[in-house]
Amino acid sequence: MKKYGGWRYTQVIGWIRLYVLGNQIRGDTWFVDAKRIDREMNRKRFRHCEKAFELSFFPEDSSLDIYSQVCDALEKLTKEKPFKARYLDLEAFHNAGPFVNWRGLLGLE
Repeated sequence: MKKYGGWRYTQVIGWIRLYVLGNQIRGDTWFVDAKRIDREMNRKRFRHCEKAFELSFFPEDSSLDIYSQVCDALEKLTKEKPFKARYLDLEAFHNAGPFVNWRGLLGLE
């Protein structure tokens, strides 16, 4: 098996940055600025594409509800450009997400 670098899936070509703003969780999309994506991309640059999603939460929402909504938003992104036909690795998020105090993170406690 060929190895193409330290990444598990050849190369990173984009990501979603999650952040909290007030009672919202937002996701921003970053993607490689290249006409062609291949295994030997040297000197690649990333650009901010757009706001991927914006979810508002309320004091009655549980941490599990918040986590589920964020999961749904991330899964929906896999069906949209630029992530359509790409692999969005959510393993770490799914492993850690249920243990995060989402209400505390949003200041709802």
